[in-house]
Amino acid sequence: MALLQISGEARCHSYSWTASVADPVFSSATTIDASAGRCVLRLPDIPDRRYRLRSPMVIEVETDEVGYVISQPQTDVFAYADDLSTALNRFYAAFIGQYEFLRENASRLSPSLKKDFEKFESLVSLR
Repeated sequence: MALLQISGEARCHSYSWTASVADPVFSSATTIDASAGRCVLRLPDIPDRRYRLRSPMVIEVETDEVGYVISQPQTDVFAYADDLSTALNRFYAAFIGQYEFLRENASRLSPSLKKDFEKFESLVSLR
């Protein structure tokens, strides 16, 4: 499987499936691993202009019987939908939503959630 860039669209392609989405951030991602049904990508940034990635972030794009699953292994954030574009938008929303929740409640977090917040802080910051 590989990430292909075609006319501003990004496509994850494997022996068993091809997915495409017209997303500028996703289109500038680079493939770091590819296998049947799964594509591991490095995103250079996220589309939310309030935040920026400190360095490119690894995400996994998988296909299964319900559609597409996008996950970030370091934070365990994931989203799914029957089409890639919706899954990607849900992933961005879940990722930023979790980060904002942890940031807003930083002074009241349990030790476990403080570790989760530190993971997010290593990945994302305010612009």
